[in-house]
Amino acid sequence: MILLDEPTNGIDTSAIFVLKKLVKQAQQKKCMIVISSHILDFVETIATCNIFLKEGHILYETENKNDLNKLYQEFYINR
Repeated sequence: MILLDEPTNGIDTSAIFVLKKLVKQAQQKKCMIVISSHILDFVETIATCNIFLKEGHILYETENKNDLNKLYQEFYINR
């Protein structure tokens, strides 16, 4: 299991490409990776499951490649 908290914070574009590659390699080895991030475009490209939390409770969980930006706005901005 790998836990990444805001893994793209403070890294440049080339490092993000390397990070994505490493995450995908770990996924191929059946490693569980938990990523906490507000960079939804990054998460959307590598996640197989997305969970939205608010105040410690699960608001929504999906395995689909839904439009995370739209879901974020619905759960956190438009409420």
